[in-house]
Amino acid sequence: MADILRGKDGYRVSGEFNRRTKAALEEGNQTYIEQDLVPYNAAKEPFIPWMKESIPKGAALLDVGCGFGRMIQHLVPPAGSYQGIDLVADRINWCETQFQGRKELSFKQVPSFEWGFTECFDAAICITVLQHLSLGNARMFLASLFKSLRPGGTAYLYEGRIIEGTMADAEKAYDSCPPHMIPKPLSELEAAAPFEWEKVANLSYELKKPGGNKDPIITLEEKVEDKLTAAIHEEKTFLKDLTMDKIKASKPKVDGNSHNPFAK
Repeated sequence: MADILRGKDGYRVSGEFNRRTKAALEEGNQTYIEQDLVPYNAAKEPFIPWMKESIPKGAALLDVGCGFGRMIQHLVPPAGSYQGIDLVADRINWCETQFQGRKELSFKQVPSFEWGFTECFDAAICITVLQHLSLGNARMFLASLFKSLRPGGTAYLYEGRIIEGTMADAEKAYDSCPPHMIPKPLSELEAAAPFEWEKVANLSYELKKPGGNKDPIITLEEKVEDKLTAAIHEEKTFLKDLTMDKIKASKPKVDGNSHNPFAK
């Protein structure tokens, strides 16, 4: 138990999970597949409105452990682009086929918890992934997550089995956990990368990467709209000035010799 918790057997859980997924896809196990394919229900899952409201409009979004892309319909938009990554190649292959033609979506199968992205994303989401990892792999995971975000970016985590106590508390909690979950002390996770952690609700955490531009992200559509607005304003100003010039030109000139019936 302690070896798994501390990271000496980190792939035990993910390896079994990958095997089950691959077998289900090969055998056509519709019950298993459809359960993973059904998009999350926003009315039942509290993390969906929280993430949707928090992710900046037009953000470059990283979905860690994307599975079959169940969050795409909820978060793209507001996100302007989406990169899904997963350990399971079959899921990535399915997403590439299913979402073919949507240029704002990309997918990548990653062989480990080191993903190879450097400051590419404004935001990231992680839904019930850390709870399946050993502490050693969780540390690598958070280090890669930190590296992937741009300064000022935020990762939104919805995770169980994060113990707000010591390693001893986590080891005690291990015996009562389901076999596919591994409790981890929050203090150990906080030490893995220099994020600013904030618990915003039950199981919900925001991890802020320090630095960055605090100005809101401006999408291409907004830039075009701003230019059109400016052009329309300039055109209206020009027409107004032109009209005033014509009015002034059409008025008769009155000199001192003109007859004024009201003059005394």
